[in-house]
Amino acid sequence: EVSWFYNSFYGARRSKLTLLSKLPLATQKTLVTDLFLEAFPGEAKKEYPRDVFAKDQLPQLITIVPLKQERKLKFVFQTKSFDPFWQEKPGSFLSHLIGHECKGSILYNLKKENLAISLSSWFESTSFNGLFWIEINLTEKGLLHYLHVADFVLSYISMLEKEGLPDFIYEENKAISQQHYDFRDHKEGYSWASYLAKKMHLYAETDIEQNEMLIHRYDEKIYKDFLRDFCVEHMTLILVNPEEKTTQKEVYYGTEFDLKKFTHKISLSKKSLMHLPLKNSFVAFSLPSHPSESVTPFKYQENEKGTLWFCHDQTFELPKTFIKIALKTNKPTFSSENKAISLLYLSVIKELTNDNSYYADLAGIHFDM
Repeated sequence: EVSWFYNSFYGARRSKLTLLSKLPLATQKTLVTDLFLEAFPGEAKKEYPRDVFAKDQLPQLITIVPLKQERKLKFVFQTKSFDPFWQEKPGSFLSHLIGHECKGSILYNLKKENLAISLSSWFESTSFNGLFWIEINLTEKGLLHYLHVADFVLSYISMLEKEGLPDFIYEENKAISQQHYDFRDHKEGYSWASYLAKKMHLYAETDIEQNEMLIHRYDEKIYKDFLRDFCVEHMTLILVNPEEKTTQKEVYYGTEFDLKKFTHKISLSKKSLMHLPLKNSFVAFSLPSHPSESVTPFKYQENEKGTLWFCHDQTFELPKTFIKIALKTNKPTFSSENKAISLLYLSVIKELTNDNSYYADLAGIHFDM
């Protein structure tokens, strides 16, 4: 089987290579030609089945008993490949909207009913297939009512189909992607070389960073085409429940699980609670440069509370500022109770400020306590 797999799917014309070395480029080229040109003989098959899951199995429900005390609900939607749509980035827009945390979002409404703690969403893509994931960390109540949680998720997706992709969300994300590209950090080393080899399957080597990071084109039709795959018929639901009673055990790792058809009739009654994010006032659509002639620190402010110094960055010349405010107190260390109350206090402050801080975070203004 290994020999068949090698001969069927590996070929020099289907391989990409990056070399990380301090040797001169001419020497590197000779080494690559001599050592790798004949490494993968033969041609690889170009056609692969799109369906990761058998159609007659979907929708399906997988229940898993974890080793840790975790309560999770995961949605996996089988889609077409995201790779051909690198100019429009539909996966990025869908991750942005489904993973949003402010009023009108899935997580906002789940928290309001004490059903969830956090939510994340992302997509995976190969040349022949795509998968979109939604992972929700549940409360104890959410675990008991996980089908109710599923209703919220599918209601939000239904709302997205109806509302489409507004221009302002496109323009905001395009501006943010441009800033991330313009002011990206320098990358090097083994992981960067490996990343380039992977992405050379999709883009010319000189275009990898900009094609990966930038949004080039608005196309609502492509966005809606992907949303149509976010349906019950394409869904795998994974419930991670430490109290679940299962009948099967995975051969190699001994994980207890069950697999069955998902038969719950989804209700879209929560759609009235859902709406798109508001316009993000923190997004900067242009970042003008303000060079300074000062190359030495100067005293910006001084009073009985302390002294504040400032020095303009002369090295990186990036529009970045780091502000740290330290309030010194030893009260949290008086007792374990004080420590717990302090941590709870911080969590409450973060939760209460999330409606503003989350929008700021999306725009690159990060806040933490």
